Amino acid sequence: MSGSDLVVDLGSTRLAWRGPGGAGSALHGGDPGGVLRRALGGRSPPRSVVLGSVADSGTTANLHRGCAETWGVPVRDLTAAREALGVRNGYRAPARLGIDRWAAAVAAHAGYGGSVLVADCGTAVTVDYVDAHGLHHGGAIGAGLMLSRDALTAGTRLRLDRGDAAVPPGSLGTDTETSVAVGTLAAVAGMLELIRRDVEAAFRAPATLLITGGDAAAVRGRLPPDWLEVPGLVLDGLELLAGVTP
Repeated sequence: MSGSDLVVDLGSTRLAWRGPGGAGSALHGGDPGGVLRRALGGRSPPRSVVLGSVADSGTTANLHRGCAETWGVPVRDLTAAREALGVRNGYRAPARLGIDRWAAAVAAHAGYGGSVLVADCGTAVTVDYVDAHGLHHGGAIGAGLMLSRDALTAGTRLRLDRGDAAVPPGSLGTDTETSVAVGTLAAVAGMLELIRRDVEAAFRAPATLLITGGDAAAVRGRLPPDWLEVPGLVLDGLELLAGVTP
């Protein structure tokens, strides 16, 4: 893929990329430029970098510096528009819709058509609905698994000995760590199913149900089988919005 574009989805805690040398994702720790340099610095340079960022300004600037120092190529920042590729933005101020949500909505509409409900499970869990005519009706934002866990432990002074425990479907926790994992998974899955119910009742039509993001696999295990896991949906949308070609 020498000479192709590098597409980057930069979130609050993680980044994902696709381009020369392949694809990947990682926690960035506030240094996404360094993460990309270590992952891709010795490979064929991209001809440009396409960035969709919902991170803070300092973290976004870090990525810009890293790309300039590593490859000396321009970084193109994408933001949500009023309309793109047949999708009309439902926000009163279109640019305030997160670019990750906009990209996922555009990719879902392009790839699946009809009515689509898109859940992106990362630091935050976002849900967006696009009808069969391409109108984005808005969405919802809730806390993701790790954010929920951190808020719970900080607010109650719980002491956990390890990270999120594995939770087989239908199980309950017999220790604090597993109980927290069960509760946070149930909260996210329950949120998605409640929004799904409300959307289908309000619009009187079933929707194609898509789930993506770093925690998609974990949450998908607690959802009915008609939810489809689609890895890399935000990157797909960024490529479409930027007109990226291999």
